[in-house]
Amino acid sequence: MLIKMFTHKPCLLLKMWLVWNFSFKWYVLVSLLCLAVSVPATPPSVCYSWDVFQDGRLDGRTLRSLKTGPFTCMRECLVRKSCQSINYCHPTQECHLNYEITSPNNSLRKENNIFPFKYLEKSNMSHLNHRATRLPLLDVSPCNDSVCGDGERCTVLYNQSVTCGTTECQPVPPEGWVLVKATPKSSPMAVGSWVVYKCPANESVRVERYCQQSGRWKDHPNIPGPCVIQNV
Repeated sequence: MLIKMFTHKPCLLLKMWLVWNFSFKWYVLVSLLCLAVSVPATPPSVCYSWDVFQDGRLDGRTLRSLKTGPFTCMRECLVRKSCQSINYCHPTQECHLNYEITSPNNSLRKENNIFPFKYLEKSNMSHLNHRATRLPLLDVSPCNDSVCGDGERCTVLYNQSVTCGTTECQPVPPEGWVLVKATPKSSPMAVGSWVVYKCPANESVRVERYCQQSGRWKDHPNIPGPCVIQNV
């Protein structure tokens, strides 16, 4: 009943009456209320089905984390050659761009909380169609995986030409080394990030890596070589 009272013509008449009586404070309040109830939020299920997503998240394979909507999350993956899948949590709008997909040795972690993640591989993003038109909802052309290189993001210019900018370093850790810290923690491979690796064979040996604007890692000190645990 409250929603019906504040929508369309009754809402307009009420605001006009408030202006006539110089009730500016109430006019602003009623205007905000009218806007809130007259533009309802559209749930994602109206546009696409969650059926293409899998329950769970792929851990430890994040290129970059974002706070954004589901379509922007998928778009950011599609314009990056290095991105192969995403983790997405709709209530919190957390988006993880992953550089790998699931495998027998790299399975999804299922969660039992109120804000569970969903997982979607890049190859399945083209299956997202509008229910009415059956046309693809995500079109990033002329960007595709063959336009830009690894670690680059494709951007379409006003004349439909594209430019490639380096946004991440290659997600290839030194052989045998284990990642123990990343700054920022949410985007360990992003340009400007610092990461720390340790060697399990010798816990005291640690190496810092810095992701440069060129997309190349700078090590400090230089990594002495593969970290191999010797069998005794």
